[in-house]
Amino acid sequence: AAHGFASTAPRGGIGFLGVVETVTAASRDSPLLVPAQPGTPKAEDFPASEAQPQPAPPRKIDKKALVRKMIPSAFRQYQEDGELHRDNVPNALEAVGYTKPDPDDVQKALSHIRTGYSTLGLDEFAEVVSWYEVYLAKAIERAFTVCDTDNSGSISADELAELFKTFGIVPMTHILEEAITEVDEDGSACLNKEQFHTVMQTVTSRMGCSKDEYDTLVGICHRCDKDGNGELDALEVGVLVKWLGYTLEEEESQAIFKESAGSHSTMQLEELMVCISKVREAEIQKLRKLIEQSDEDGNGTLSRNELPSLLRRMGFWPDMTAVWEAAEDAGLPADDLDFDLGELWRLLTVYRMREGFTRKEVKEIEVVFNRIDKDKVGEIATMDVNRAVRWLGYSVDVEEIQSLMVQVDFDESGRLNLVELQKMLRMHKERWVIRFRDAFEKCNSSGGGVLTVAEYRKAMHMVGCVDSSGNVPVPLARELAPAIANITASELQDDMPYIDLRVFINTALLCQEALRRTFLQNGGFDAADIAELREHFDKYDRDGSGDIGDRELAQLLEEIFPEMAHDPTKRPMIRQLLSEIDRNGSGSLDFREFIMFMDRFREMRQAERHEKECQAVAKAAFNAKEVEEFRELFVAARVGQEDVSQETSVGVSGADMLSVRGVLQLFRGFSTSGGKANSWNLLRHVREGLPEGRFQAGGEGRVDFPEFLLLMRHLIDKKVISDLQTGSKA
Repeated sequence: AAHGFASTAPRGGIGFLGVVETVTAASRDSPLLVPAQPGTPKAEDFPASEAQPQPAPPRKIDKKALVRKMIPSAFRQYQEDGELHRDNVPNALEAVGYTKPDPDDVQKALSHIRTGYSTLGLDEFAEVVSWYEVYLAKAIERAFTVCDTDNSGSISADELAELFKTFGIVPMTHILEEAITEVDEDGSACLNKEQFHTVMQTVTSRMGCSKDEYDTLVGICHRCDKDGNGELDALEVGVLVKWLGYTLEEEESQAIFKESAGSHSTMQLEELMVCISKVREAEIQKLRKLIEQSDEDGNGTLSRNELPSLLRRMGFWPDMTAVWEAAEDAGLPADDLDFDLGELWRLLTVYRMREGFTRKEVKEIEVVFNRIDKDKVGEIATMDVNRAVRWLGYSVDVEEIQSLMVQVDFDESGRLNLVELQKMLRMHKERWVIRFRDAFEKCNSSGGGVLTVAEYRKAMHMVGCVDSSGNVPVPLARELAPAIANITASELQDDMPYIDLRVFINTALLCQEALRRTFLQNGGFDAADIAELREHFDKYDRDGSGDIGDRELAQLLEEIFPEMAHDPTKRPMIRQLLSEIDRNGSGSLDFREFIMFMDRFREMRQAERHEKECQAVAKAAFNAKEVEEFRELFVAARVGQEDVSQETSVGVSGADMLSVRGVLQLFRGFSTSGGKANSWNLLRHVREGLPEGRFQAGGEGRVDFPEFLLLMRHLIDKKVISDLQTGSKA
């Protein structure tokens, strides 16, 4: 069943296009989509008693315009050599937007096409759609009459749900109630024939979504059309699924795209709405299965105690405070101890809308966004995004932020609105969970799903969950194995089974949150950065006065950033920064002002770094997709380098760089035009492709991403690596 409906009966055929307006058009002897064809149904084809009621105007969707585009696209999806075989008509009707087309009505519609051939042209298929609409409307009319047992001309809301079932669809309870509320002006919970048609049209035109959910999907689909040509490719659909927060694997979403687009590599916006409705339905069906797996008591619903298990199965590692707040704001009563499918979907819709953040966290993000968006344009630029992330307490990794921006910045404007910023932060947290899981698996030498004490310490060090003394966080005792829950720290032995994946990730997330708060309090620097900055500051505060003057600051900068300190073009900017920080005009900086200066200095470096990347992209002549593939490769290689912690310097100098040794490891062994890459040949070309001074003996030295891009162009041009697909292969 498509569009969020569950199939319960053999009869189907309600399309999201609605039914009433098209039948009315036919009764006016007006063609549905194309110039009138011989055999197109007219009013005289049916008795006057079967005349259809006039509906209220459809909402949010121009059905005629939509059908006009959907019929040709559905036809092209299933046609062969310009003809549609009759056996494929049901599939084509479903592609137009009908849910489980009724076989009998399909055959009746086909019976009006008397060409004697087993295939149809486009105009003939459009005629079939016209006839199918007529027979479908008649079936709905009959079903309403059957439900109206007292001949009152109206049916109750409860009877309406049963009426939907006769057509093989079951909208979620809250969606049906919302549609009824929109037309039930007197609050009687009884609908006349016209109101029934409006509800049917509303539910189907929204593809089984609530009004807010549908409006959101429509807006997103329009934003997906980056180049404005009205078509989207498979990559954009995959990005959209991630943007929505759905848990489908990329392979699943691409399979749905392929089914929807047929042999074509792109689809129109209208087709995308049908495609996304199928993705949404697949997500609902996945949720249904996961509910069964998490339903420990087998009652068909999930209790509040069972809910965390479901969320983890979906790939979430949620803050349960955010979950219960989402439940409350979804309108679920606090005393509702069990959730059915519809209630869980409502909860998840709100939870996803907030990107898994608590109300407090959402407010914090909004405050920072508004603080940066001083002109109230509703968007912030790339460099401002880096600042916002840092102001929120997240340790800035420039390349990772750029990589995440691509996944939320649909129109490639280089700017994010508030919703997109929240989504980017959610994806950032998801990447951390992936790193935690990877560290757990790498350290779990036994493969038994439980880390020993020694393995736990090693894994925590791998993900940076250590304090300045090298200590790792201690999990909550109640989450440890019963055999060691009451053992003191001094009694723990390295080979004792200690912690499973769930507890490890929960502990690591708590640690990351604590580090984020520390980072926030330290003006965007972590504890190690502050310690290093204090060491530099004290070194030049020779008299112990607690501040340093201009001359000492110049010497300090020369020690930390020699290349910038010796650049005469940077001196005016540095003087400007000093004047802004030293507001009392004392001519010196105390440690707090020094921290502020270093934060602003870092922003200046990042702006230069952004400009450097733009120049490198232009020089290397890579397109946007290629740049992001290489960025993913660069980030993955940098995360994997063992000495990354030694390469950082006060949070501004080395964290976003890749060692030359890492570059060599990345490409050693790739194919070249002459076979396996020769190590010396690779070494020589890497040296040639890097700026002077970057390559040092033994593979020492570091490169940033712009330099990496230019190196990639050099290696490709010299045919050291075979083609632009190398990044994907890596």
